[in-house]
Amino acid sequence: MSLIRRFLDRLRNPARYVGRDLEGNSFYEQPGFSSDRRTKRTVQYKNPTDVWNYIGGGKRLPVQWSMWLSHTRNHPPTLEELQRDLQRQQRVIANAALLEARDLEERQERLRIEQSLREETAKRIQIEEPATGSSDHVSEPPVEKNVPSPSRKGLAPAADEPESWSPQTLRRRG
Repeated sequence: MSLIRRFLDRLRNPARYVGRDLEGNSFYEQPGFSSDRRTKRTVQYKNPTDVWNYIGGGKRLPVQWSMWLSHTRNHPPTLEELQRDLQRQQRVIANAALLEARDLEERQERLRIEQSLREETAKRIQIEEPATGSSDHVSEPPVEKNVPSPSRKGLAPAADEPESWSPQTLRRRG
């Protein structure tokens, strides 16, 4: 398309206002100039300095408008839809805060129970020590040593002991 043709198309079909979001950003749509005629969708930020906040990730456009800008959504969102979504997001945040508070309480209760069990165990040990009459020395149970018996020398290994294995080749018949 020539430069003059594009200019004339711009004059005949200027960008049309589509809507705004809750922060005051305006959204526009203008006809495409390529052969596929896909429309060009743009956003004009309320405050021109906000452009860098949106690009840098400090602020985000509503998901509905992002979908519309990327042609994932055919129709622009309404203000009512944006308000409902904002209320939903606030409910989710409030519910998450309630869950975190409940988890914190349960964690603290579990720690209190564990602490009381440790204290009870320590008291039982202190009570049992004088009752047995033993000193601070705690006797350990005898440990069995795995010593091979001399009578087993030269015999086949027991069923639970591993045996050596070597694969055998199969001969074909024929």
